Amino acid sequence: MFLHTSFRTKLFVASVSAAAVSLLVVSVLLSYQVRERQREAIEQRLTDEARLIADLLSSGSALDPAALDREADRLGQYSASRVTLIAEDGRVVGDSTQTPGQLLTLENHSTRPEIIAARDSGLGVSQRFSTTVNTDMLYVATRASHPVVNYVRVALPLTEIDAQLTAIRNLTVVALAFAVPAALVLAWVLSARLGRRATHTLCLLCGAAGLLSVAFIHDQHLLLLSMTGVGIAWASILSLPYAILAGSLPPGRTGVYMGIFNFFIVIPEIVASLGFGWVMLHVLDNDRMAAVVAGGVFLALAAVLMQRVQDPVAGRRRDAVLEAAV
Repeated sequence: MFLHTSFRTKLFVASVSAAAVSLLVVSVLLSYQVRERQREAIEQRLTDEARLIADLLSSGSALDPAALDREADRLGQYSASRVTLIAEDGRVVGDSTQTPGQLLTLENHSTRPEIIAARDSGLGVSQRFSTTVNTDMLYVATRASHPVVNYVRVALPLTEIDAQLTAIRNLTVVALAFAVPAALVLAWVLSARLGRRATHTLCLLCGAAGLLSVAFIHDQHLLLLSMTGVGIAWASILSLPYAILAGSLPPGRTGVYMGIFNFFIVIPEIVASLGFGWVMLHVLDNDRMAAVVAGGVFLALAAVLMQRVQDPVAGRRRDAVLEAAV
């Protein structure tokens, strides 16, 4: 029965299937990339905090354990991280999550991986389960110039990192999951009224607006609108260019020309994967937001260039010609 449906319907079903698979792949890849980048950003934040606290302690005069623990509590409150002050012999003399009485029960920290690394190189990073607070933690330790405190360690629970990553991932997936099916239906319906070229142009402009708006939107919920625009463009890119091309091809050569057309998709992807790292480093100064804005500019340029594309199939004749080509 599927063999007797119109070419447009087959293309619509194929596009939905491709969008579903692509959405799953993007979800997995996005989760991995965001996790790594977010962890790097949090590690850098903890490193900056540890060095700042060590510098503040170098000008401090507190020597008794109670004063040092109060200082750890104060610094931990300001940094929203767990702050631990450690003596040269590994004794914990201050901790923002422990009371003075609990400090006496803590294990010696001289063998902690981050402390060993800080002793050897000045800075140590470690990720492991903390038996003190019973959760996975990311630790950053640095040396300090203080009569009592020789190491400052700052830590953040990985549960908080996972919560941030889950929020980002769910936000993106929900936006794309809503946008792609809606855009496919919209493109299928509007293509009959506006024509494929006009519909694809409109969808590309939606994607351009979505990417460009990321630079100005700082509310995570409003980013749903940005991702919806990107999803509309993505859905159109998965379907309409093939439909426009199919209407211009000789019936007996459709497969050949579709294969050649795919070359012009794959080759730019290979070039981008090999050369975009250089562009990010030397042209965009490693500014990810600039890369997103550049993507919006190129989508807008693609919408302009679409006006040079001719779509010879229109109205009911289009379905008839495409049906004959199948």
